[in-house]
Amino acid sequence: MNPTHSFQVEGPGPKKGGGAVPFAPGSGLLTFNGGEGQEATALIHPNTTVTRYQGKDWRKIGIGVTIGVFLAILIAVAVAFHSEHPEHGILGPSGQENSDQEGGSQTLPEPVLNKDYLGHPRALSTQWGGGMVAADHWICSATGRDVLKEGGHAVDAAVATALCLGVLSPYSSGVGGGLMMVIKSGVNESFEVINAREPAPAAASRDMFKGMSAEASQDGGLAIAVPIELKGLELAWSRHGRLPWQRLVRPAAALARNGYKAYPQLVRVLSEPEILTRVKRFPSLAEIFLKPVPVKSSPTDAGSRNVSDPSSKDGPGTGSKDGVDAGSDASEQGPATDWRPPRFGEHCCKQTKLADTLDAIGQHGVQWLYGSAERLATLAQEIQAAGGIVTEADLVFAQPLVEDVLRVQAGSYLLHVPPPPSSAAVMTLAFRILATLGLPFSPSPPTPPSPSPSPSPNPP
Repeated sequence: MNPTHSFQVEGPGPKKGGGAVPFAPGSGLLTFNGGEGQEATALIHPNTTVTRYQGKDWRKIGIGVTIGVFLAILIAVAVAFHSEHPEHGILGPSGQENSDQEGGSQTLPEPVLNKDYLGHPRALSTQWGGGMVAADHWICSATGRDVLKEGGHAVDAAVATALCLGVLSPYSSGVGGGLMMVIKSGVNESFEVINAREPAPAAASRDMFKGMSAEASQDGGLAIAVPIELKGLELAWSRHGRLPWQRLVRPAAALARNGYKAYPQLVRVLSEPEILTRVKRFPSLAEIFLKPVPVKSSPTDAGSRNVSDPSSKDGPGTGSKDGVDAGSDASEQGPATDWRPPRFGEHCCKQTKLADTLDAIGQHGVQWLYGSAERLATLAQEIQAAGGIVTEADLVFAQPLVEDVLRVQAGSYLLHVPPPPSSAAVMTLAFRILATLGLPFSPSPPTPPSPSPSPSPNPP
């Protein structure tokens, strides 16, 4: 399993018209957490009927627990820090005590979450109007924000942001996976779930990993389930979207085509020895996400070390400091004996083939991929060549579902979460633990106290 991404979108209500049931204006909240699958809340039409797709009952290969372990570690670290540094509290320094002049009592300011889990300062309050998007990377936040500014629905913003994250954060999101989206009406509090988690292939069995290494269910072709994220996003858009589909896909396609600067989390992930080794195993991945290490000169290869660029003095490529043009594709960089992670701020990650695919899907819809026998055959053959069991029939018949939300009580809060195989149970448990610690969960920033009235200079 991979780390997760999350973003929040608040935006305007659903479109008017467009069906037998008229759409009413409103406003709503969208919350998205993406890993191999992705979860979200968004504004929907208040009177939308729930439609259940009929078909085979697909059994999920398994549900990962990485998210739960990650949250448990965070909670343990917070509690340990609190026990060693009680003067800071779990939420950070609480400030100086203020003494009430008349009663002699002491009033402590309301504790606030003033730092993120990495210790970076966070804004204590934000004023906004009309819409808000918060994603793992500012480029994707801006992508969703622009959709809202153009009059898009919250689901429109969710689709554009999710596709963007699939390009910018490929280690935990992407069109090769699945998603779960909880959609909330801003008018009458109704909910629905778009369940587009990757189903198991039809040939999957209980004992398919028996006798194999523990990594076989997480790494390699046999670990691949049926990818239907694109189908899920298109279904959500078809039910609630307002802007043209191509408008929502275009930013992600451009980002994939042009690449982007390596940011700290990407560098951190690609620098992990286990992940770096995995990426190096697949030349197509290494050429996209890694940088070639220059070929060192020796007496035997001095005359041939710069095959791709005879004018280079430092190695293959265009004669840059590293022997690599920071903005070029790997195909332009020449051969390499090894690969390294990109450095922070270094241009990387051009994904030309993905860009071509997204452009075609934006223009023709998801059926461009799933409705083409030739493309499905190519996709299935590549998975099977890696040891997988996904077939063309799996890719055709796997469909997203529209389901009811689950309601779970956590203290004074009622949580609306997606059903299994989501990680909602783990999230609910973590929420209950945090609530037990007394963290000040609040739907809005705390209201600052009113200033005390100044004493009259001439008392009666």
